[in-house]
Amino acid sequence: PTEAMSSDPFARHAATRHVVANLSVDQLNPQLYDMPARLAVATALRRDTVDYGRRFIPQLLNDSDADVRFMAAQWIGETKNEEHRDLLTAALSKEKENPRLVAAYLAALDLLDGKNPRAADQVGPLFYLRPLLHDEKTSPMIKAMALRATPAGDAKLTLKLLKQLIEVEDPTLQLEAVRSLRMSALPERLAVLRQIAGDEKHAAALRAEALAGLSDDDNGGRQLLMDAALGLDTTLRDEALRTLRGVKLSDVHREMLQRYAAAHEVVTPAVAKVLPNVKTAPRPKSDDIDAWLKRTAGNGDAATGQRIFFHAKAGGCYRCHTIDGRGANIGPDLSNIGASHDRRRLLESILQPSREIGPYYAVSLLELENGDRVTAINIGREKGVDLWADATGKVHKIRWSDPVSRQALDTSIMPSGLHESLTTDELRHLLTFLESLK
Repeated sequence: PTEAMSSDPFARHAATRHVVANLSVDQLNPQLYDMPARLAVATALRRDTVDYGRRFIPQLLNDSDADVRFMAAQWIGETKNEEHRDLLTAALSKEKENPRLVAAYLAALDLLDGKNPRAADQVGPLFYLRPLLHDEKTSPMIKAMALRATPAGDAKLTLKLLKQLIEVEDPTLQLEAVRSLRMSALPERLAVLRQIAGDEKHAAALRAEALAGLSDDDNGGRQLLMDAALGLDTTLRDEALRTLRGVKLSDVHREMLQRYAAAHEVVTPAVAKVLPNVKTAPRPKSDDIDAWLKRTAGNGDAATGQRIFFHAKAGGCYRCHTIDGRGANIGPDLSNIGASHDRRRLLESILQPSREIGPYYAVSLLELENGDRVTAINIGREKGVDLWADATGKVHKIRWSDPVSRQALDTSIMPSGLHESLTTDELRHLLTFLESLK
């Protein structure tokens, strides 16, 4: 092992091969070798003695170090070791804290199923994750990932299951379960969301997530929103005001909000999104990027920005974009957007979406025989029918021969004026969240 870690590459290679040739499964353990030595030996097993080394895979897949387990998953996938599929699935279900390792397990399963290696680098499909939602042994982290990858309208996401997941003492899983619940069409969801929103024992972030689903609830939900909007907790106040946008309010409630905005200048911009007659100071034009950079300077709150991203009344970005599996695959996946875009570039894409359009997101204006006009991008085909997605995320099924005319546009499918639906603080929170995605 000492020579295997030598700085001399020839000595290192020779020593590692010697160790490999004389190694038994029982000897490859943390008591005899530290992690770098185990990883070096495992790599040599994989490269030089594939058939002999396969017997070590179960132990490597259960190693105490994540890097060793990661290499074992790569080994299984790239060499198509179908005999270890069950071990790989078991390792996936019990992983508790390493999303990178989960992605490696999912990619290996993709490769076993014959997927393209480049496609397998992405987060694995719902096919592997969904069954783990019902397994009591599955870690909360995996269940949260599975929820993000499962459409909110999926029949498997029953009210019973979501309530069970909300009761698990894991903040991330609870938040994803409430988000799935509020984005679903389950008629019983409103009662559960009211209970969570009104329960002070829950964290403010979870209660805010529940509030975001109560805009259409006349049976007590409207009053919860008003109480929160006029309350002292700023997280709940801001979320309630976002959710009240477009809601028909009584004259009493409207007057209460007007008085509140007059007495508390900090909430005036948010109240103005609920009551158009409330006036606010003018803001820069969309082409004045420098002014907007100055206006949104500083750090917002990434958790608030995430709620705005997934909020139907504010950002609504999830209708076209995906983050870590949740959302729609119409626009680019934004899971790692912060690694390639600084704040200026993020602002430009929001304020001037048509400034730069990728070749895969070219927009067409389709005029149909019945007179309907559809502005959309082509996102694929299904059973011989073209799929076209519009700016709201709605997918239209149109045969290639159906349109009377088809015109290419130089505008983005992302609507201009998105920033007008947000207060300056909300835009800052959203930018902070997007910057954090690396």
